[in-house]
Amino acid sequence: MKRAELYQRLESLYATYHRPCYIEQDPLTKVLRFPKLADREIVGLLAAGLAYGRVASILNSIDDLLARM
Repeated sequence: MKRAELYQRLESLYATYHRPCYIEQDPLTKVLRFPKLADREIVGLLAAGLAYGRVASILNSIDDLLARM
């Protein structure tokens, strides 16, 4: 696949899936609540450390951790 073809394919996927409905059940929703990039990086790291098992459990664990902080 040529570079231009790859670029078009990736842009197409981005346009299709870059919507809130696709990340509702993703720990990324917890990260996006924070406006400052530095805060997002910290929450992203913590969320990645808790990302195991069922999605519902992961989201609950992240919420619990953030509430304690």
